[in-house]
Amino acid sequence: MQSHFSANFTNNDQFCLSMNELDQFSNFGEIEGQISVQNKLCKTQLKVEQRNGELRYILDGRIIKSEKIFEPKIETNIDQILHLQWIGESKNQQKQDRWYALWKGERLNSGGNYNQNGLKIGIWIELQENYWDQADIYHIGIYKNGRKYGKWKTVYMDRILGEGDYDENECKVGMWVEINKNFNDQCQIIQKGLYNQGQKIGRWDTRFRSHKGHFENIGGGYYDMQSNKQGLWVEISDSFMNDCKLTLAGLYKNNRRNGYWNIIYENKRISKYLSIGGGNYNCNGMKQGKWIEIYSNFNKDTQIFIEGEYQQGKKLGIWKIFQIYEYLQNLKIIGFGAYSEEGHKDGKWIEIFEKSNKDCYANDIGNYNKGQKVGLWETYSLLKDQDKLQKIGGGVYNANGKKHGDWIELYLLQTDYWNDSLLVLNGKYQNGLRIEKWDIKWQEYDNNNKNQIQIGGGIYNENGIKCGQWIELDQNFNSKCKVLHQGKYEQGFRIGNWKIKFCFLNTKNYIEIAGGQYNDQGLQEGKWKELHNNFYDHFQCYNIGQYQNKRKCGKWKTFYYDDSKLGNVNLGEGQYDENGMKQGKWTILHNKFNQQLYNLFTLRGKLGFNGWKIQGWNQIWILEIFSKNEILQPN
Repeated sequence: MQSHFSANFTNNDQFCLSMNELDQFSNFGEIEGQISVQNKLCKTQLKVEQRNGELRYILDGRIIKSEKIFEPKIETNIDQILHLQWIGESKNQQKQDRWYALWKGERLNSGGNYNQNGLKIGIWIELQENYWDQADIYHIGIYKNGRKYGKWKTVYMDRILGEGDYDENECKVGMWVEINKNFNDQCQIIQKGLYNQGQKIGRWDTRFRSHKGHFENIGGGYYDMQSNKQGLWVEISDSFMNDCKLTLAGLYKNNRRNGYWNIIYENKRISKYLSIGGGNYNCNGMKQGKWIEIYSNFNKDTQIFIEGEYQQGKKLGIWKIFQIYEYLQNLKIIGFGAYSEEGHKDGKWIEIFEKSNKDCYANDIGNYNKGQKVGLWETYSLLKDQDKLQKIGGGVYNANGKKHGDWIELYLLQTDYWNDSLLVLNGKYQNGLRIEKWDIKWQEYDNNNKNQIQIGGGIYNENGIKCGQWIELDQNFNSKCKVLHQGKYEQGFRIGNWKIKFCFLNTKNYIEIAGGQYNDQGLQEGKWKELHNNFYDHFQCYNIGQYQNKRKCGKWKTFYYDDSKLGNVNLGEGQYDENGMKQGKWTILHNKFNQQLYNLFTLRGKLGFNGWKIQGWNQIWILEIFSKNEILQPN
């Protein structure tokens, strides 16, 4: 008998873990996940449980998905866990017939067919492995008995960005243009070169383009006939972005880095590339001797480095953390600590909070024992224009390195700590789990005087799962997007009516502006008013429509709140069918709009039976819409 259900599915190792890898973690399977915050992927902790043949994904006490174990993979892309669902039929634990994807309740132009043996066949449109709002990328081609075959193309923004051929064994052959694993709107990088029976050979070029530019060579190197990197290479840093161009340059010998490698940064102020760090690799490809490395959160506004010694690839002795100001001119040490001979942090450390920036940095100060935090740790911050560190929180780690007892800590997902205020959380831990009542507070400083305003909070049960009434921060909460969600949790799931509240610019009160209903499975149902992905003070845009069976259905409208007219302007609308697919005439916001009002525009045109654009798509400037629309009050 066939059953109808949804499942998350991807093959990307970067955003997935195997079931065997999950077994290496604790009972709750605590792993590192990635979540989008203000259009950037940020690291955060995610818990995974196996219970009664199902996987449960838990983010800060909220069960964000519970599903049957269908694929031997664990997702770590939290946006996909929250918003991506594959819909289709199964029989005897094998996928059958047609499958397609939903993203935020909308059916994507994706999917294909499985044969009776559960193998992909025919034409498929697959999502990029790290698909999210800033990486709307598809791969289109043919499967034969579960294997990719022939020409495959990569599509981004409705244009072919890459392509290449597979042979009958699913090996890449000939010339290929591929996208970088971290490709997104802010980091458009491709690689071009030759494959021989699935192995890269010869010269491979790395190319980059900004939003309005053309692809230009910024790196690359040479593979020998055994697909080993040889000679001079210029590679892309994981921190590379449009506004933070970081590359690594040096020599490879038999696929191992060798000799001195430079970390190179484009200084836009003087229009030059500068060496800002680096160090030596020994003949075994291990770091050796003195190194200067960039900190994990390095960007144009947060230029933080670490400096110390390596011995056979392990950090050893004192390592310093320092920040550079004024376009690499002034240096200030902001942290330090020691590594043991085994490469573990040991003794007293002053560490830097990952979301620190040029206007505010925070230190965590405490002790390590063989790489594990122990005892009392305290958190201090130095805001802009302050002359001394302010203690803002801390707590105790038990003998197992788990937080225990009362804690006050900084909100980890905030991306823009600003001049005179911080977000702090305070409550109780029990062996690493949040339990009982937790408060979310807005902490302001005025002439070194601290003021706290509670803006949210709620209860965790003894298992660290949210329950009862909660007021919590929006995923994109920051100084320009003060958005809260208020409603009820039942056994970790959002249920019933949830309100979305917003604190308007230069005010302190949170006003209800949106919301809707969750069913008993924690899924949106019925009428919803949702905020646009890029909602903030000066772009108060939202969508209104209906959800049914996980899908958007019927008419949906997009509104913009116009401060000058104290009312709502209808920017766009269109119709979804029963499968969540856009149909007929639509007016939609262009996904590359600028957040300055005068550069906003929409697209207007017609969609075919499968959601593809088929005719008459035109750009319509927002100012034209404003001149023709009366102020509306959406139903």
